[in-house]
Amino acid sequence: MVATPCPADQIVFHALASAFAASATRLPDAFALSAMASAAGAAAIGGEFSRDRVWVIGDTVHDVTCGQSIGAKTLAVATGGHVASQLTSVGPDLLLPDLGDTRPWLAMWTAGLA
Repeated sequence: MVATPCPADQIVFHALASAFAASATRLPDAFALSAMASAAGAAAIGGEFSRDRVWVIGDTVHDVTCGQSIGAKTLAVATGGHVASQLTSVGPDLLLPDLGDTRPWLAMWTAGLA
């Protein structure tokens, strides 16, 4: 059985995605953007949410540190921005060589839903 997100998780996801999309071209500071998106997620559900259930996925050291700055879990993917050793140096929750096999991430994500 595969765990599915609850409605609150879906609302937070959409709020975060919308905030990132709406602000990415106007706000050059990714850390400020992460904080803004996190606040938008909280506002969307009328209160705080468990940031350890939020995953930021990226291929640069900056992506990982931005996710960490809001208390999110981070999935680093060594497909472009930085090589695996650089990504490992900032301590992502998980590092994958690419997204060809996401089972390790899905296992961690579904464990967090329990």
